[in-house]
Amino acid sequence: MVFHSKYSEGTFDNKSRFYGRMILLCFVLLLGSFSLGVVAQTDNYGWEKRENDVNLNLNSGALVDNQTLLIVGDDGKVMFSGNSGYNLTEVNIGTDENLNDVDCLDTVCFVGGENGVIFRHLDSSNWEDISPDGANGDINSIEIIDAINQNAIIVVAVTNLGEIYLTSDSGGTWEEINSGLETSLNDIDFFNQTMGLIVGDGGIILGSLDGGASWELRDVPLEVEERDINGVVFDSAVRAYVVGDEGLFLRSAIGDNPIIGFVWEIWDTESLIDFNSIDSSSVNRVWLVGGNGSILMTKDGGNSFTTQVYNTSQGVNKLNKVMIFNTDIGYIIGDGSTLLYSNSGGEGESNSISVKNYDDPIVYLEMAFPILLEGFFGMLKIIFFSMILGFVLGISFAICKTSSVTFLKIFGTAYTDFFRNTPLLVQILLIHFGLVEVGVDLTFGGNIERAVMSSILSLGVNSGAYQAEIIRSGILAIPSGQMEAGRSIGLSYIDTMRYVILPQAIRIVIPPLGNEFVNLTLNSSLASLTGLFELVRGGRIIVAATFKTFQTWIFVALFYFVVTFSLTNLLRYAENKTKIPGLGLGGE
Repeated sequence: MVFHSKYSEGTFDNKSRFYGRMILLCFVLLLGSFSLGVVAQTDNYGWEKRENDVNLNLNSGALVDNQTLLIVGDDGKVMFSGNSGYNLTEVNIGTDENLNDVDCLDTVCFVGGENGVIFRHLDSSNWEDISPDGANGDINSIEIIDAINQNAIIVVAVTNLGEIYLTSDSGGTWEEINSGLETSLNDIDFFNQTMGLIVGDGGIILGSLDGGASWELRDVPLEVEERDINGVVFDSAVRAYVVGDEGLFLRSAIGDNPIIGFVWEIWDTESLIDFNSIDSSSVNRVWLVGGNGSILMTKDGGNSFTTQVYNTSQGVNKLNKVMIFNTDIGYIIGDGSTLLYSNSGGEGESNSISVKNYDDPIVYLEMAFPILLEGFFGMLKIIFFSMILGFVLGISFAICKTSSVTFLKIFGTAYTDFFRNTPLLVQILLIHFGLVEVGVDLTFGGNIERAVMSSILSLGVNSGAYQAEIIRSGILAIPSGQMEAGRSIGLSYIDTMRYVILPQAIRIVIPPLGNEFVNLTLNSSLASLTGLFELVRGGRIIVAATFKTFQTWIFVALFYFVVTFSLTNLLRYAENKTKIPGLGLGGE
């Protein structure tokens, strides 16, 4: 007599064809939900591109004496232009290091660059090397706070190693201010001689109320804590702005503390661009520049944004610095010797904004699919390692709970009870944010991203508690005589577990383990709270940029379905291949 499994080959093929047709139908419905549109055309440019023969990346700039443009770039290059960006004149200041930033007050200028180099120019004197002793990091930003006289200029500089340097004697001596950080500090701006802000990687915002002599960490929204902040502008007593990666735009708000810089709100730029610089001409008129040659401008403090354009027929480059003077005079500099000029704040007479129309399914998919694919692989990475960690913990604590040693039983029970009776969301927040406060380094010296490690650890220990109970039930399903037989032939308790009990117990519990693996896959969506780039975070970014909520989340759901459906069938196949006749519920 031949018995047929209910998961026979024919049934399996029928199910596969059914689900394949369902997925195809979902894609057809998604494409049908789009309405075709027309992409707006751009005829005029608000920014004029200044041609030059520099052939290197331009990193920052400033106005000298309110009329001459000074630009710094790679390979120690310093250039001047006295006619709106035309005819750049190169000056040798005595270094080949890449120069990252410059700040000028009247005719006094300070320049900072890689390997801690700082040069100054006082009136008509030559450039002088005044680099701080012992500076190890690259100077990312430098700011002149006050100038009492030429010998009493107060300057602050920050580096990519979290260093903050302060001088009150024009660079004669530098004092290193302890920031308590080792992350990159990217930009600095002061509103007056006392109030300043520093921004950096990992959502860092520091504030000073004493002219840079001391700095304190400011709170930021939760979803910002793993994103890099690249630029800050603090030109008003009532408002400050910061920008960063993935379209990040924060605006200061008035909270319980009336001082600006203590409360921050996220405003949607509807962009995925990594913004590198920000400047303003008033409280509400703000410009943002970044990767892919993007220029955004808001006239209402971030409530709405428009895209400003320039001639990109010769290609686009990353834009590194935007500078706005006298309301409408502006310069933008970037990689590939990019230098842009505008005398209208970037607004042409008939500046028609070039907007991608995401109603067109092709345009939408070109933008969304790479993001979803990146999020998909990010999800697979944490799922794979979480499953391994959970399985190892599950076996270990299952053995503890079935042991005759009282301490091991109590230890195993405490572990499973805690992680099965507290919300996974709370566990993620506890591990990601709590362990850092008690001195646990989840990055292993900066070798692993903290969001990745905390996500794997949270999902792994949570799943391990459930797997421990599942494997324990499998161990208890094995007749006790097999343990006794193993011990009688001289095997230790651990060896008997390893060679006799566990190989049989694992086969019995493959179905419930499969359910737990599926739950772990679905629970991985909570990892987006740590700032990890996975499917859910990718979906949120796409929705913010395209406003295609229905289509985006259907695609996200389909990606999850592909993983869980494949995993379910893989485990079902393993169950059929490994089951032992007469053993457990799966035996025949």
